[in-house]
Amino acid sequence: MFLVDTVAGRIIGDDEIKAKLSSRQPYAEWIKQNQVTLDQLPEPTRVHGPSHETIIARQRTFGYTEEDIKIILEPMARNGEEPTGSMGADTPLACLSDRPQLLFNYFKQLFAQVTNRPSIPFAKIC
Repeated sequence: MFLVDTVAGRIIGDDEIKAKLSSRQPYAEWIKQNQVTLDQLPEPTRVHGPSHETIIARQRTFGYTEEDIKIILEPMARNGEEPTGSMGADTPLACLSDRPQLLFNYFKQLFAQVTNRPSIPFAKIC
């Protein structure tokens, strides 16, 4: 990141920008004063155990598909593996889908896949 300061007539580098912004407020002090760690939390008053009778209904409620379970969750739970899949999403946008959607599906972030340009010099293309 860099900033072009047209008034001062100079380019301000990444380190200087971050140093200036981070020194405006006592962020480190605020974190020390307000951070809560897991060991500081109280014990839960009630622990919800697994309910095998209602698991299918709960999976539907939270929008899990059979594909999510087989491709993403099962390898993670069984072997501790990262899920694998394609980079693209072939599912329709929630607003265009005929199926019921959870609210958070309407706010899904999509990304553009970037590829490197060919290494052929431009002159040889023409």
